Parts: sequence; C-alpha cells; structure tokens
Amino acid sequence: MKTIRFIGLIIVGSICSHAIAQDCRSYLPFQKGNRIQYAMTDKKDNPSGTVQYSVNDVITSGNDLVANITSTTSDDKGKQLSTSTFTYTCNSNGLSIDMKSMLSDQALSAYKNMTVKVDGGQMLIPHSAAPGTQLPDAVMHMEVINEGKTISTIDIRMTNRKVEANEDVVTPAGTFSCIKISFDSEMKTATMGIGIPVESKSVTWYSEKVGMVKSKTFSKDDKPMGSMMLSSIKSE
Repeated sequence: MKTIRFIGLIIVGSICSHAIAQDCRSYLPFQKGNRIQYAMTDKKDNPSGTVQYSVNDVITSGNDLVANITSTTSDDKGKQLSTSTFTYTCNSNGLSIDMKSMLSDQALSAYKNMTVKVDGGQMLIPHSAAPGTQLPDAVMHMEVINEGKTISTIDIRMTNRKVEANEDVVTPAGTFSCIKISFDSEMKTATMGIGIPVESKSVTWYSEKVGMVKSKTFSKDDKPMGSMMLSSIKSE
C-alpha cells in the first residue's frame, strides 16, 4: 500500500476499509465457525456424497478480508475421502476464490517432501457482476520440483466466464437470489512432460449471502458429469 501522508486521507481510507469489510461480511464464508455443506450428485443425478466448507479463521490484511477454509469431501456412506485448505478473499474488487480448492490435500500429499510453486490461481467475482458481464479468465500453474528438477505440473484454466442471468435458487437451506455464471474449464496434469487435458463446462450460482449455492458440470459435448447443491448452513 502507498504511504498516506495526510490525516484526512487516513480517515477516508479507514472508512473505506471498514465499508469493504462490512460488504464482505455479507458473504457467509467470511464468518469464523461457519460450516456450509453441499450435497453432490453423479452424472446420473444419484447422490454421491457431500462437501463441507468449515471457516477456520477470518483475518483482515490491508484492505482484504481473508477467510481460511477447509473443505472435507465424504462419499454417500459418510466416509471421508479428502480434505483441502484454501482461502476466499474479499475486497473492493469483489470475491476472489483460491483455485487450490480444486486440489485435495491428499492429492498433494505425494509431494510433501518436494517444492511446490504456484502461479496465479485466483478466480474473481466482481461485486458489480450483472447479466451480460464478461468475467476475467482464471488461470493456475503449479510446478512440483524435486532436487532442482520439475517432475510434475498442474495447469487449470477457466475461460469464457460470463454472468448469464439473475435467478432465485431453491435449496434445502433456503431460497437465495443468485447470479448465474457459465465458464469452460481445462485441467491438465503432466508428469515428466506427459499429460492429457480434461475439458469440461460448468454453470454455477453465487449469492452474496452464502457464496456458491449450486454448481453443475458437463463434459465438452454437454453430457452431465455431476452437480453440487447447498444443503445446510451452520454457525457457532
């Protein structure tokens, strides 16, 4: 941040920072202790498990409000499959989601004794997003380095992101006013230079009250691959 030299500007900056924090508090992920659960279905729309987001802590860093979150994925029998830790960041630009949320801690555990470098990896949803708004692409590049050599890379690209509409979504946790966002995804994991990209299309619904409310994923030829729906919200 640039140094502010005048008391008047300090006061204005403080007021703006407070306003940003208050706006961000409208997103439920920015409240410590919250537990947000989603029900997952497979490509045939059969129940396939749950994902729970637990907000571990919320801190203020400059003009950013940062929520540290752990997601826990379980199968339809309740058996825990994986966990992942990531962040949501909110500021005057909007809500920024850490793309590492797509990678479980278990998936990364094989690299625990190696160096992992990540470039990019933030997906932005502006506060002003409205139907017709074209959103910026989101890109993440991860390198796994062992003894000075890159042995594996993971690349995730989200392109053609667009706000399609304003819609009300009915869930077991209530009804939420949302923006509907569509985008294309490509994820490529390469080991020793060999990798095959996996392409998909997604539609997600976001509410300023809870963050993501619903998500549907399709193959590149528009066949259903699975979905997530908000099922419960609990807070301490």
